[in-house]
Amino acid sequence: MLNATPVKIDQAFANPNQVRAMVLRHAPYWPVMRYFANATEEAAQNGAKKVDSDKPRRPMVVMPVFRGDWAYDEPKVDGAQELLYDEQLIAAAKQVFNAEVVVPHIVFVNLTTPMPSQGVGHVDIPAFRGIDRTQYPTWLLQMMGQSGLFEDVRVRIATSVAWLYHGENGGFSWWPDGPDGPRSVHDQNIDNTAIVGDNDFMFHRVEQVGTDGEPTARNLTLDSLLHPADESAPDGDWAITDEGKELYRVPFEKVRVSISWKARVFSNSEEQRITEEHLDDIAFDEVVDRFLEDLTNRGISCDRPHDPITDTDFITTVASTYRLTPSTE
Repeated sequence: MLNATPVKIDQAFANPNQVRAMVLRHAPYWPVMRYFANATEEAAQNGAKKVDSDKPRRPMVVMPVFRGDWAYDEPKVDGAQELLYDEQLIAAAKQVFNAEVVVPHIVFVNLTTPMPSQGVGHVDIPAFRGIDRTQYPTWLLQMMGQSGLFEDVRVRIATSVAWLYHGENGGFSWWPDGPDGPRSVHDQNIDNTAIVGDNDFMFHRVEQVGTDGEPTARNLTLDSLLHPADESAPDGDWAITDEGKELYRVPFEKVRVSISWKARVFSNSEEQRITEEHLDDIAFDEVVDRFLEDLTNRGISCDRPHDPITDTDFITTVASTYRLTPSTE
């Protein structure tokens, strides 16, 4: 796997106030952790180790990072059309991947209330011909990517992350030379800037949001929501609530807003045609076969599970074998 060189954009949005208004308008936002069905799947992305089947599995910790989906192949909310087909981002994606064809795909917004650094870096959810997030869980896609066993069917995806944030800290770190390489940090004047890169394979993380010692929202669940505390004043305080109960409140200016844009990139129109017409897809059974064959070659015992998608022993074996962790510095 090869990380493409990222491109930094000094002015992400021609009209940042318009994008900020979209953030205010399209609340509420839900926890990004909803992507994981359970703590075992979460562990596959965020630090999996072999789980002792005789011990109870720890509950999933829901961090104060909230998501809103604005576009998926087409705009889903008012105002997303311009963001999805942003010419500056399309040009940057072509540069990063040396690609002829860029097909805008996804726009989503993340809102993070004050919290410590994420600790370790992560990668985004990759896609493969015939296997993507529309039908398969995120842990499987992550491990397919980090194992390096499926590069022949990988769909290359360009990602732009842009920020609307004037608060304390809230920087962005990335490992442009791979998880064993040095870490780069963008932590000064991040407002209305963007970085375009290969975030499916380039490890990255959110640095501390807010000041040292600032209270962090706790005891969140997958049902928690982030939204204006008073709908008549959406740029005032924002609250995290759960079943109508307020758990946390913070001024909106302390909420770190990031806008992510994703596009499929192709070397040429023929590669695009093969992918979009599903002429060379990989079947799920072959995915499992490749994992099992490689595990056997490594001397790791793993029986073929009845249901690989939900079998926790299979998930933890695959995750503990293939998960990569970047250096902290």
